[in-house]
Parts: sequence; structure tokens; C-alpha cells
Amino acid sequence: MISTALSLGVAELGLAVFWPQATYNRSLANNPAIFAPSDTMPYALAPNSRGQIVLPEFVAPIQINSLGYRDDEFPLEKGDALRVLAIGDSFTFGYTGPASESYPDQLESLLQKKFNTDRVEVINAGFAACYYPDTYYLYLKERGLALKPDVVLIGFFIGNDIDHDMVDEHAWTRTDGEGLPLCIDGVYIKIEDGHCVAKQKRRRYRLPVVRHSHLAQLLASAIVSLWTSHNASSTVFLKSRASPTWTCCR
Repeated sequence: MISTALSLGVAELGLAVFWPQATYNRSLANNPAIFAPSDTMPYALAPNSRGQIVLPEFVAPIQINSLGYRDDEFPLEKGDALRVLAIGDSFTFGYTGPASESYPDQLESLLQKKFNTDRVEVINAGFAACYYPDTYYLYLKERGLALKPDVVLIGFFIGNDIDHDMVDEHAWTRTDGEGLPLCIDGVYIKIEDGHCVAKQKRRRYRLPVVRHSHLAQLLASAIVSLWTSHNASSTVFLKSRASPTWTCCR
């Protein structure tokens, strides 16, 4: 019994040092706590939050400004500048790199260079407007149009916005007289300590000890891999839930 416990302990330590697995805490630590609850939307970006997204392929620093955008500070009143408001999901947000590599930042630089002026601004509202057309509408109604943009640019991706295996993930909990949403709730997600996480945790993350064990997570991954090899149609569905955080799913 003692030898078994020692062997398991050595294996756990070895994995933690040399081959760390996607334990619950590690998965959360690899995604910045940049989200905040919202009274009318599935979430908001928490003002002045920062951190970094860590994946094997890249490390992306994330910083949210005081208004809740992944952007430099900007005045609410646009003055005489040409203001473009870019709305969208992770593609607009620039999930895989620094803010300077996001397409809103790149577009701003190109426009300023073309017109030889710095009086052009492109506001990155990726994730600030959440990530579906219904939340884009509600965001514009509640916050976006108050910025008085000259142009609203919507990053529309067919694979997420109209052809997605979780297209039912929003619920309109309140609507107006025309049936348009006044409040949109996330069916499958919630905000927990700044992270956007699944309301229903995967089985591998439900038990307190198991969720933090590298050995248990290695075993769980092996079981999932074997199961999906016999059911290829479920692979994408499971991979989208490989992390307890939701940010990388969109």
C-alpha cells in the first residue's frame, strides 16, 4: 500500500515537472482573468485587467483598457477623428498575438499611413461585444453607438456565427416589443474569478482531487483519445471543451 502510494506520488511529481497536463488550475492560469459579469450580456471585458494566453504554439499578452476594450486608451467623445468600431469574436480580438497584430490595429495603421494623419482611430471591440450577431446588436444598442462611430466593421465568420455546433448557446431572457433582445444570457458559460468557464464542468474537472492531478488528467486524456478514435464525429465537439476556460473556443 505504501509502495503504491509512493509510486503514484513519484509519477505525479514527475509529470508535474517534465510533462505537465491540463489540470484545472493550470488551464485557468494559462488564460488571463479578463472577464466580468454583465447585467445584459453573457460577459464583459473587465476594465484594466491584464494577463497572458499561454498555449504550446504561442504566448499572447493581453491588456484591457479602462473602458473595457483591448485597445489603447481613447476618449468617449471622438472629436473630429474618423472613428471605426470593429466588432467580432477572437479573430477581431486578436487571440493569438499581441494587440498590435490584431486586424483593428493593423487597419488603423494602414489608414493613418494612407491618409497621412493620426486622426483615424479603429477601436477593437472584439469580445467587448461578445461573439455572436445577437450580442453585436445589443452591444451597439447599449454601448457601441454611444461612441458615435463613423463606420461599424463587423468581423463575421460563418463557422462560428451561423454554422456552429453550439449555435444555441445564447438565451434571450428579456425582449422588447419587437421581439429583439434586451438581455442575453450564456447557456453554457459563466464568469468565475475573471475567467469565462463552462457552467457544467467536464467529468475530469468535477472532483477536487482529480481536477488538480496531472496523473489523473493524463489518464483522462488517454481515455478521450481512445474513445474519439472510434467516433471521429465527436472529436471536434470534445476538443472544444478540452479546457475549462471558454476563451479559446471562439
